[in-house]
Amino acid sequence: MRILILEDDPSRRKLFQVMLEAEGFEFNICADPMEFLRELVFPASRIWLISLDHDLSEIKRSCGVISLDCGCAVVEFMRRMRPVCPVILHSQNESARAHMAESLKQADWTVSTITDSHDLDGSWIKNSWLELIKSVRETLMSPGDITEIIPDPDEIAQDTEMLKQYDS
Repeated sequence: MRILILEDDPSRRKLFQVMLEAEGFEFNICADPMEFLRELVFPASRIWLISLDHDLSEIKRSCGVISLDCGCAVVEFMRRMRPVCPVILHSQNESARAHMAESLKQADWTVSTITDSHDLDGSWIKNSWLELIKSVRETLMSPGDITEIIPDPDEIAQDTEMLKQYDS
């Protein structure tokens, strides 16, 4: 189970990485919205938390520039999905963050926002954001919950063998 983050700023990505590694979290930080969406929809990814930025850099590809330079494009995609986990919006753009939160809430996603992300030095990552992550982990993942969510590899192997016998 891991955290999936959309953040294009290299210094913030590094801060996220350092903080999450120190706490022992499993995570993936995507700078590219397309990479983020691929990770989001890949069924084996087992994401338990999403954190989104709004203002993103343009991504240049060999076929041209892809205009997914805004977290709202990701939110529009997510609105069409079944909610799979809580979402934290960490954008410094307050009006965009509010719009993203409302859009996700209308689609039944559970949304939290970091309201002090205007601190450009990134102190909000190690303070408010990390504390919120820890709180979500405590709420979602007691040891019993993890056992129920992640099947035992032996059980998967037994189920696979049973299906093979049934197909024969």
